[in-house]
Amino acid sequence: MKGGITRVARQALRAMLRPVVKFCIEHSITIQEIEELVRSELVNITKQQLKERGAKVSIAKVAALIGLHRREVSRFFKNEGEDFSRIGISSRVISTWIYDQAYRTSSGSPRELSFDGSSSEFHRLVKSVAPEASPKGLLEHFLTCGILTKTDSNKVIPVKSGYAPDNEPAEFFKMLELDLDEIIPAISENAFRTPQNPNLHHTTEYTELNAKHYEEVRGWLLDQGSTFHNTVRQYLAKFDTSVERQPGKTNQKTMKVFFTTVSHTKRDLVTSKKEEE
Repeated sequence: MKGGITRVARQALRAMLRPVVKFCIEHSITIQEIEELVRSELVNITKQQLKERGAKVSIAKVAALIGLHRREVSRFFKNEGEDFSRIGISSRVISTWIYDQAYRTSSGSPRELSFDGSSSEFHRLVKSVAPEASPKGLLEHFLTCGILTKTDSNKVIPVKSGYAPDNEPAEFFKMLELDLDEIIPAISENAFRTPQNPNLHHTTEYTELNAKHYEEVRGWLLDQGSTFHNTVRQYLAKFDTSVERQPGKTNQKTMKVFFTTVSHTKRDLVTSKKEEE
């Protein structure tokens, strides 16, 4: 069975690499650059996993685990890689603000929050969700990205129902990494463990729709997807322990739920059909 899983894992890796290779070709990323990035991430992620397990981290140990020469490992050893944690924190802060009763008005809308100083409502919100985060840094980022706006009463309020950076291409790909970090294990669990209730993995595709409805279809998918995400958030918020923890429940068992949707509408496609003779 072990050999079978290894064979399937290799097939899976090939399948995951295909869209990556297409991206590299489209953006003229050479094999030398790809190899350098792979080596760097092998070192960074191995170091991170060793730290999470409480194991000693050394160049020799990392080299033995990933099959690189020690000299190669030492080139990347001090490089910690990019920190994408802000995106996950940003999403949780905005979701809590919008869907938690403590931060909503009587009509159900997100409340305007004060933001000046450590005693401000925004500061308390951020610290309740992510104690390690910097409220000031998040505030500046949200305002720059257009996620928050200042009101006439010198407070801030969300203008979006989720975290979606504007005009920052790198941020979108950081979000993609976080998505893939959940999607790949979810599909692996379905493939290798066959749980009684599998992880949701559905795809709908139509290939010959009338292109004149392009904007209409894109808009409908965006509206419907956003509406359903709101429904999911409202449902999951009922079980959220991050804002108000019960006394004496510091070691309360928790779970993580990841739910994402992506639509991609292509136009200007030409469908060719053979004429029947």
